[in-house]
Amino acid sequence: MTESQEPIAHYDNFKRAYLLKNARGVYAPLGEAQFKRHLRGQGYKAKPDQHELTSDAEEYMMELINEHDVDYSGALAGRMCGIHEFDGHRVLITSEPTLINAVEGEWPLIHKILSGLFENSGDDIDQITHVMGWLKWSYESLIKSTKDGENNPGQALVLTGPSDIGKSFLQKIITVMIGGRSARPYQFMTEGTPFNSDLFGSEHLMIDDEQRSTDNKARRSFGVKIKNFTASAEGQRCHGKGANPIMLKPFWRVTISVNDDPENLKMLPPLQEESIKDKLIVTKCRAFPMVMADASRAEREAAVLAELPAFCHALTEWEIPQTHKGSRWGIAPFCHPEVAESMLGMEAEGRLLDMVDAVVLIGVDQYEWHGPATELLEKLLDDSSHYGSEARKRYQWGGASLIGRHLSRLEKQLPERFHKRHATGNISEWVIRRPADWEPDHVGTPEGELK
Repeated sequence: MTESQEPIAHYDNFKRAYLLKNARGVYAPLGEAQFKRHLRGQGYKAKPDQHELTSDAEEYMMELINEHDVDYSGALAGRMCGIHEFDGHRVLITSEPTLINAVEGEWPLIHKILSGLFENSGDDIDQITHVMGWLKWSYESLIKSTKDGENNPGQALVLTGPSDIGKSFLQKIITVMIGGRSARPYQFMTEGTPFNSDLFGSEHLMIDDEQRSTDNKARRSFGVKIKNFTASAEGQRCHGKGANPIMLKPFWRVTISVNDDPENLKMLPPLQEESIKDKLIVTKCRAFPMVMADASRAEREAAVLAELPAFCHALTEWEIPQTHKGSRWGIAPFCHPEVAESMLGMEAEGRLLDMVDAVVLIGVDQYEWHGPATELLEKLLDDSSHYGSEARKRYQWGGASLIGRHLSRLEKQLPERFHKRHATGNISEWVIRRPADWEPDHVGTPEGELK
């Protein structure tokens, strides 16, 4: 066999198998005896000649082991079939994404779905530009990855809203648009399993209708994995059950579909953390009349997906406005204010905000309060209402240091209301202002308690 000739098969070092492409174009793993029978059928001698130690088939098999071995074989998101090198490891990619060829045309159904989900809210919040920018960056990055192997990461797209309004259908559209392959990463992302090799053959990592966890450990792990999946261009550790881990470079895009009630929103990582905020595009989806309402689900899906070539062409022609471009990725991060407000209300600092508004700023002539965290804590603990009772439960043992951490988080989220400054000497104090739309009667109360 000359250097320019392709080998009949490759040898997988870990599986200890010969990988032979069959009539369907699939690489089938064959054991030594099976592969030797195949070589015999190709004309190789299976038994050595007189005075020879090895047969032609055995010599060829040893040649494959020495010169055409691979450290990993399987599908790899965003990569085309063939031999690739990753950090000194030889990888045989055995299947590839199905790419949408962009063709100029009309896409009225997709337009109605996107505008229905993101533009019919009646407010002036521009969600659609962020969504379109995310879709454009994802599609173009996938095409680039398949051509030259460059891996451009991107944010996770979060779809919040009522159930049965088309969030999952949009995820289906995204799957087909970026390769046609999806996987469910949630169990791995929340440390439900240490194995993740099943994710590496899919471009779209999709979270939808999962058995979700709202405990803090799972949320922290979820946030860490989101950061890792969206920001790391250096590679991901692929670990299959019973297999040696290997570093690979998949092309991944993460989408998360979640209902907008507090119980379901609680599964998201804390959105106020700076390390996670810039890695998300968090949208609020609205109910709208579904396209082709009288058609069957299969007919609707086929009609919408048929528009993808035209939609992808439109994305490549469209330019992301300068005001929405991201410094790190193609599109700037985004979080819908209503979602951010709902999430804040479920966190400890959100409850502190309620206490401050109800106890500290309730005086009609008091526009702002300023003082050290210790003084604020004393004021809250001395309050005789249910807010004081809640403050004693939350801060009796954590003291000023705990309340200081919560104030620091509020300063990052609401800088117009919370500000830390130096006072006399080395003492620092907090300046807390009323909101611009101050309405004392709208101060929140603990769940289930009447005002």
